[in-house]
Parts: sequence; structure tokens; C-alpha cells
Amino acid sequence: MNFEQAYNALVNAIKRNVAIPVIVGEVTTVNSNFTCDITPVDGGPVYHDIRLKASVDADEKGLIIIPSVGASVILVRIGHDENNAYVLAASKIDRYFIKTESGITLELTSSGELHINGNAFKGVLKHDDVKHALDTLQQSVNLIVGAGQAAFQALSVLDGGASASAFNAGISARQPIVTNNLQNPKVKHG
Repeated sequence: MNFEQAYNALVNAIKRNVAIPVIVGEVTTVNSNFTCDITPVDGGPVYHDIRLKASVDADEKGLIIIPSVGASVILVRIGHDENNAYVLAASKIDRYFIKTESGITLELTSSGELHINGNAFKGVLKHDDVKHALDTLQQSVNLIVGAGQAAFQALSVLDGGASASAFNAGISARQPIVTNNLQNPKVKHG
């Protein structure tokens, strides 16, 4: 039974007021293939390889909620097949994983980190802090340039202005640090 068939069966069961098999249990293991093992609270047999994602294929697309070991969960059997079930809700979440059709991934970890398409580039910079650091750097560069110009201007009496001309030629290509385009307004954090 695929996801669409399971969804339609669920909708039809609700319409007919048919009881949907629901089990409350505790997660004993979480597997790398987006399944987990659950021990029912009523003492029933352990359920193995219970789905954490809607589809049974190897594709990781969609929203996948990874419960923590020890979490209380609500397990919904699909149809009346005890071997075909899905974790509907969990009391403790280890991580959330989302992957879109275009391949964009978002992962929210239990440590509070949000990984967008992985975490190779480390954390998102704080705009105001970066702008302040760059503005301070620009001020320091301006002070150094001003001091250099004054020093070489003072030497002009000795070399007829050659040192000042050389210094000014050297810094003429200097570009100011631009800080007004650092922020991506589509990404927010904090």
C-alpha cells in the first residue's frame, strides 16, 4: 500500500466511523533507514521497523520526524496489517528532517542547530556584528591612510614630494568596504 492509498483508506475509515488501529508505545531504537522499534505500553509484542516517513521507498523527500529513544509515541497501523504502521506523533523529538523535490534540505537537531543543505559552511553570521566589525576596520584603515599621508607629506621637504606621490599612488586603488549588501532578507535567524 503506497502513501496515497493509505491516506485514502484513512479518510474513508474516518468517514465510515471505523476505528483506526492506534497503539501507544515507547521508542526503543531508532534505525538509520528512518524506521524505529516500539514497545507498546500495554505489554504487547515489540513492533519492529515502524516507518517514520510516509513512503516505504529509499527516497528521503518530505518531512521526517525522528523521535528520541524513550519517547512516547502514537503508532497508527495502516489498514489492519500489523506489519504496516507509521509513527504519527512523538513526545520527544531528536530531529526534524525536510527534503524538497528540488533537493533542498533542512534539519533541525536536538541541540537547536538548523542545517540548511548540510552544515559545511558553519553558522550564519550576525549582520549587525559583521557590519560593526567592517565599519571599525574601515575606520582603522582610514586612520592609517591619513597618518601615512601626513607622514609622507612631512617628508616632502626632503624629497620634493616624491614619497607622498608614491604613497598616494599606492593607495589610489583602495576601495571602501561596502556593508549595505551583506544581509539576505529572505533568511532570518536569532
